[in-house]
Amino acid sequence: IKGVILFAAISALSILPELLKVIFSGKYVEDIYNVRGLFTHKNFAASALLLSVPFLFLGTRNENKAWRLTALITLSIVILEIVLLRTRGVWIGFLAGVGSTVILQLLSKQSAKGQLKAVGIGTGIFTVLILGLFLFGNQTEKILDRGNIDMRFRYWESCVEMVKEQPLTGIGAGNWKINFPKYGLQGTNQSVMEGETNISRPHNDMLWVLSEMGIPAWIALAVFQLFLLFISVKLLNHADGIKRDYAMASIFGLVAFAAYGIGEFPMERTLAVGLLVLLAAEAL
Repeated sequence: IKGVILFAAISALSILPELLKVIFSGKYVEDIYNVRGLFTHKNFAASALLLSVPFLFLGTRNENKAWRLTALITLSIVILEIVLLRTRGVWIGFLAGVGSTVILQLLSKQSAKGQLKAVGIGTGIFTVLILGLFLFGNQTEKILDRGNIDMRFRYWESCVEMVKEQPLTGIGAGNWKINFPKYGLQGTNQSVMEGETNISRPHNDMLWVLSEMGIPAWIALAVFQLFLLFISVKLLNHADGIKRDYAMASIFGLVAFAAYGIGEFPMERTLAVGLLVLLAAEAL
């Protein structure tokens, strides 16, 4: 946990100067994609920050005051940066993770008022910041733009056709990008239709696995994720408060990863998968 806290702190501090620069330059809308810190893209940075949230939450429960303070300050910066990096899939992952954690905790037999209060404060700050972008940041048009969403639907339609052709074995690992063009490029952007840009994946992890590896692999992945979630939910009923903290962190991370993967491809990112493995270790 301490290692991830340090990673999150370094990552957040590498992003912060670039973020402040584009905000105070008055070119936030145009230059936000130039903000990436130690990462190669702002969306990659935002997803890494998202998956560090459960570890930072656990850090705020640490008995050592210095680590608690470090985790709390880092968590505050991370939440701010997740909002300002304007990656909608990460926003969805964050809210899905929080919503699932709160609902499952409330349905459990053990009370966790302290934990839920902390989660509520963090979520409240997150929501207020997003509303601020809508109301005062002139970001409504960008946030509600359907261009990328419509293209993803086009990718997903191609996945369905691939599954129809090879439902059991799939089209083969790494072959999605090769097979995609034969289903037509209508509905994609101009650079794709002209051959300047190659689409390598469908921006949906579950459909990606289903189309390339077939139904058995898709079932195996779904069962693995549901098993980890089931183990975490069972821990919510544990009398030990520390184990409940770990359970809440695991539920948030597992759900956030899955929700973000609906419109992106965290399974391709080594860092995201590494943090997921650590979350799986927490659950077990």
